[in-house]
Amino acid sequence: MVRSLSKYLSVTVTGVRPALIRYLRDFLRIKQNLIIFPSSSGKLSSAINLALLKSLTPLNDVVHANTSLSGLYCGSIEKLVVTEHGCPSPVHHLREASALIKLSSLGVPIVAISKYTESLLRKFYGIKAYKVIYHGVIEEFFYKPRCFPLRRPVRILYVSRLEESKEPLVFINAINKLQNTINFKAYLRGDGPLKNYIKSLIVKYNLTSRVRLIPRLPFKTLIKLYRYADIFIHTNSTEPFGLV
Repeated sequence: MVRSLSKYLSVTVTGVRPALIRYLRDFLRIKQNLIIFPSSSGKLSSAINLALLKSLTPLNDVVHANTSLSGLYCGSIEKLVVTEHGCPSPVHHLREASALIKLSSLGVPIVAISKYTESLLRKFYGIKAYKVIYHGVIEEFFYKPRCFPLRRPVRILYVSRLEESKEPLVFINAINKLQNTINFKAYLRGDGPLKNYIKSLIVKYNLTSRVRLIPRLPFKTLIKLYRYADIFIHTNSTEPFGLV
């Protein structure tokens, strides 16, 4: 969206994630108006960041927020459009769900990224999406499909934050059941509160020779990891932020 709009309009992109800004600059080759807020935690929560966001809002005609929660901070409901990248779970994402309900009640257009997300927003919250706009794709992640069966272990990749809402234990239990079925190597990239527990399960299930924990990687290297894998597994049932 940013790449397309920037061909015709002046677009300002703000955020607290340096990796996002580097991606826009290096991969999408967008040079104009890239603003990164000062935040060591990666969250748009400090008083400084909120003040910066509100100061930028009057300078723009339209404000697009990637989450309802960040949309609450922009300070101008009339200019706001929100994209929900999935249906926030009423159990795991209470703050996002509350923000979504509030903004929708105020008449803010809510964009869904799929017909499925649109149906869940209607089912759980009674919210009718303004429009369904499907995600674009990052071409660098694609490669020529491989022919199965392979003469080497199948490479299985799992990338996610290791927390309850992402359901990483589904992945661990699944590959445990695969042990006596196929020859594979699993690569797990993620951090979070369940990481130590997952490490203990890897030992318990005798998966230490099959599962490799990958440390944090630069974005360019992460693309290579995706292309190295034969299969990517995504386990969580709900995903409100569009972030793995």
